[in-house]
Amino acid sequence: MPAEYHCDSCNETFAESTVEGVIKRAAAHNHQHHDGPEAITPEIEAALRANVKES
Repeated sequence: MPAEYHCDSCNETFAESTVEGVIKRAAAHNHQHHDGPEAITPEIEAALRANVKES
């Protein structure tokens, strides 16, 4: 089932075939482009997961 994440900070949307794929991509994006932490903590994962939309 396709999933996507929209970054409100830069208006970019990422789509992957799985929720886990989107979370990994969104975490890397947040680290590289928005100075977020390198490690995905449970809190970061929960926040990203809450913003993933499945279609």
